[in-house]
Amino acid sequence: MIFKALVLQNHYNLGGDELEFQVRDRYSFCRSLKLSSEDGAPDSKTLWLFRKQLTR
Repeated sequence: MIFKALVLQNHYNLGGDELEFQVRDRYSFCRSLKLSSEDGAPDSKTLWLFRKQLTR
């Protein structure tokens, strides 16, 4: 799910905080990430750490 979030971030040219907001705000982003209304969106710090691990 976090990898898909990074793909959306890259596609829409969003920063970490912007992506976190869009995932919480836009139904299409939630649907793309297969999140339900009860699921929490990944925060910008989690996304940043995951991206850092991928680039090692």
